[in-house]
Amino acid sequence: MAERARQGGPKEAYISFSGGIQLAESEALVDRALEASERGVERLVLCLASFGGHFARAVGLGNTLRALPPRLVTFNVGFVASAANTLFLAGEERYAARHATFGFHPSSIALDGPQNPTQLAERRAQLIADDEREERIVAAATKLTRAEARAIVQGSRVIGAREALAAGIVHGVKELKIPRGALVLRA
Repeated sequence: MAERARQGGPKEAYISFSGGIQLAESEALVDRALEASERGVERLVLCLASFGGHFARAVGLGNTLRALPPRLVTFNVGFVASAANTLFLAGEERYAARHATFGFHPSSIALDGPQNPTQLAERRAQLIADDEREERIVAAATKLTRAEARAIVQGSRVIGAREALAAGIVHGVKELKIPRGALVLRA
């Protein structure tokens, strides 16, 4: 398939993802990324606007997209929040539109029915572990120290594009430009 790209096929693809990070939406995103990869694209631009969803799934999505041959570029085109920040930070290059924002908050969970003390303790432990993992991911991918990452995640912060640039969450602030005739896929 890479031969097709060298023969005039698309060098980059744009995937629009504005859903929640849930099972069906995640599978659709991976399907579109695989489609682009099979077409031999060298650069995959994930145009992201998501309120988040399942944290562990976001981590897995980021790892999967980074494992594909195309270079992963993430672009915040509006609002990236909660677990979607972890997916966003998977990009080797990361950008935000001028008026884009990032929303961070501690993990939460909806309880489905009665819970016994052991189940509540297990869920609490998982939430704490998820927050610690998110703090490590944020610190590793940015200019922030672990303490600064913790303050952002635990502080329920909304960060604008310029502040995100200063923190190293993004590498640049610019408007998304999709070239005419570009391969654009929707997840």
